[in-house]
Amino acid sequence: MKKNNTFLDQNEKIIWQGKERFFPRFFLFIFYKFLIAFIIFIFGGIFLIFISLASSDKSINNFSSLLLFLIIFVVGYIIYAITLHNSVNYLITNKRAIGWRGVIKRNFKFMDFDKIQNIDIKISFLDRVIGNNTGSIMIMSTNQTLHFRHIINSFEVVKILKNTSYNIKTDINFPNAFRPKTNPGYNTEYKP
Repeated sequence: MKKNNTFLDQNEKIIWQGKERFFPRFFLFIFYKFLIAFIIFIFGGIFLIFISLASSDKSINNFSSLLLFLIIFVVGYIIYAITLHNSVNYLITNKRAIGWRGVIKRNFKFMDFDKIQNIDIKISFLDRVIGNNTGSIMIMSTNQTLHFRHIINSFEVVKILKNTSYNIKTDINFPNAFRPKTNPGYNTEYKP
């Protein structure tokens, strides 16, 4: 990540920054593209066979051009997946969580800590295979969701998010000057 973060406020400090793991995204990306390419290859081959049976031209040029197109398609998506991985970044500051990605254009998502309602973590099969407590974090508010996908030490990142969110919400609701020195409400017990 570049040191020149023009989207940060003057008093904003970076608490955590990270990127997604390469393997899970690359594997899923390539797996789905190979699956799509295989389906196109099968149905395109069947279509070309029917066309060649219906016409008098029995050449294999159509089949080889379809195969060449699919190879270019898959290699192009592999290159795109590698460049996409280098453009995905995640950031936690003392004010908000930020995620951005994009090869050609950048798509930024900001979520202020006072707007966060829920934080979930999902650990997929590929995350379990590669280890290091890798998981995907979903940060949710009322109208948007911010995903941190395939993050190393995801439980530690969730702790940072929850603690920072709690501290900011507490400071908004109970500013330091107005906090009572004692609060008897915390010592109450539930009585049936």
